[in-house]
Amino acid sequence: MTQGKYIDWTTNKDTDDIIHSYLSGISATKISKQFGYCWDSICLMLKRKGLWKGKQDYLRKYTFNFDFFENIDTEEKAYWLGFIAADGCVQGNNLTIGIQEKDEILLQTFNKHIGSNYPIKKTIPTEKHPFIKSYLRITHPKTIKDLKKYNIVPKKTYGLRFSNNISETLHQHFLRGLFDGDGSWVIYKGRVKFSICGGDELFLQDIQNLLITHVGLHKTKICKQNKKEKSGKISCSYDLSYCGNRQIVRIYNFFYNNATVFLERKKSKIASIVEKYNTVLLE
Repeated sequence: MTQGKYIDWTTNKDTDDIIHSYLSGISATKISKQFGYCWDSICLMLKRKGLWKGKQDYLRKYTFNFDFFENIDTEEKAYWLGFIAADGCVQGNNLTIGIQEKDEILLQTFNKHIGSNYPIKKTIPTEKHPFIKSYLRITHPKTIKDLKKYNIVPKKTYGLRFSNNISETLHQHFLRGLFDGDGSWVIYKGRVKFSICGGDELFLQDIQNLLITHVGLHKTKICKQNKKEKSGKISCSYDLSYCGNRQIVRIYNFFYNNATVFLERKKSKIASIVEKYNTVLLE
């Protein structure tokens, strides 16, 4: 074992393998024995790279693929990035995703995709929040660091912007994930309205530009909505919406063409109406 000797980790042939092992949930102690380097040296290298989480990593009960969001290069990664942009919350090294209890299957799918054994929990109803929600909280600094590259940061509600780091070929899946988190189909007298809500008008302008580019929609006004809370405080949100059967069919086809990850409840709500207009769907 290499002890008491300076190690240049920038050129060492084992550096990448050691980092990968550590981020896969293997403790520094086991890595030290496996690669033959002293524990202190490995820990110092991990700290300098911002990856060291402390001794609690040795006793990590729950784990997942910490590198899942390092590169957004698949449908699943783009979809979940969009969903987290809508319903995710970053605090410290924690990522929490909360949804309606009836949609818990979506969290189960997310757990499966990231190789997670973290438990899905439920909120306790209160007077302020009477409805039960299902939520998942995963923890690791590497994941939080990777999400930051795509503008998923703490208190993102009023400062979120679309990331140019997402490949154009994956915009479809990012937008579908965002819609499953913050969007809805509103049906009234057989007519449908598409809507996405958010706390930042500039972000919705980004989303509208993507829909104009990929779906061929026209530019429409983003509406501001003020809501008075029980505390008397006025909260502000914005709504991007489209109506008209032709535009709805275009959005539907764009979202679900060859898609494998989506919230079935929302897709099913609109599918029968789209089919009513004898549209050829690419599913």
